[in-house]
Amino acid sequence: MNLVLSDKLVEMFKYRHILIELKQDIEHKDGLSQGYNRTEGKHFVDTMIKFRSSHLKTVLTQRTKDLDENFQPIVNKSRSENYVAAYNAL
Repeated sequence: MNLVLSDKLVEMFKYRHILIELKQDIEHKDGLSQGYNRTEGKHFVDTMIKFRSSHLKTVLTQRTKDLDENFQPIVNKSRSENYVAAYNAL
């Protein structure tokens, strides 16, 4: 599907704003962004541990938050690189 020039320009405008926000998060907040919730930690724990209990959930809550915080800078850098590639492709 070919995009019309005006559609491309609108997408480029959106990407530019997203890239500005990501750049600020990466440079000033150590890669952490408030507007983008990470759930990789929960996904890993849910995948590994099939048994469900409120006690396990309590024990693993902090570990999942720590995993999410460790992943967020990596994911934000990757998001930035992907948006740059998409922007350049348009």
